[in-house]
Amino acid sequence: MKVTYSVTKEDFWNFIKFISHKTTEGKRRRLFSNILILFSGVVFFYLTKLVDINNSILYSSTWTIGLLIGNYISHYPMLKRRAFKSAKTEKGILDEQTIEIKLEGISKITHSSNCFYKWAAINRIDIIDEYIFVVVNKTNGIVIPKRVFKSKNEAIQFYNIAIEYFKSS
Repeated sequence: MKVTYSVTKEDFWNFIKFISHKTTEGKRRRLFSNILILFSGVVFFYLTKLVDINNSILYSSTWTIGLLIGNYISHYPMLKRRAFKSAKTEKGILDEQTIEIKLEGISKITHSSNCFYKWAAINRIDIIDEYIFVVVNKTNGIVIPKRVFKSKNEAIQFYNIAIEYFKSS
């Protein structure tokens, strides 16, 4: 099965959000970041106790909550800025692409590249509301918007064939 389409910045951004929020690797990164912030709060608490500051718990709690909120607020815009920058600078991301699934793997052809991924090289295949994502690794994948198919059934058929080949490899 073969489809040809163009990826928009918004499509690429939705893929990056999926990778950072729905995959195990993205969840681990966020968890690790929060653990470091909590650890810094504990260190801050002991430092304030060491110099005998009153209300150490209040200051430490404020410090930790402030860092957690700052991390949460800054994460989204920084991630979006990096995604849009790489979409502009890296060739092939926003080009017209042709995706073909075969028994041996999946091919992606753009104006600037020709890639073939064997099914064993693919990490996962997911289907969500508007997309089919073929995740190769923690930063690379194939974004297939469902709008490129003639019908919802054709998108589901594409996904089912890809999953069948992926699981049988």
